[in-house]
Amino acid sequence: MDSDGEPTAPKGVSRTVVNQCGYYVRENIPINYKLWKKLKATDDDVDVVPDTEKEMLWRQVTAHFNFPAEREEVFKKWVMKKIAISF
Repeated sequence: MDSDGEPTAPKGVSRTVVNQCGYYVRENIPINYKLWKKLKATDDDVDVVPDTEKEMLWRQVTAHFNFPAEREEVFKKWVMKKIAISF
């Protein structure tokens, strides 16, 4: 894993994680959510993906991919960015 949390070994694993994250989003996040996070005070809370859904996605990632426990926060930050892009 590099300093940003992106997995580097085995070769190609980064793309696999990103593709799997896209699958998790498509299968688990209803289309009625319009925003990944609240950007403005005027954004309606019902349009934003709840934190509980985001944690559920993270649990799915951790169930399928191994990573160093001491690097969990860095990896989680990288994964959540990729999930947000997939959303």
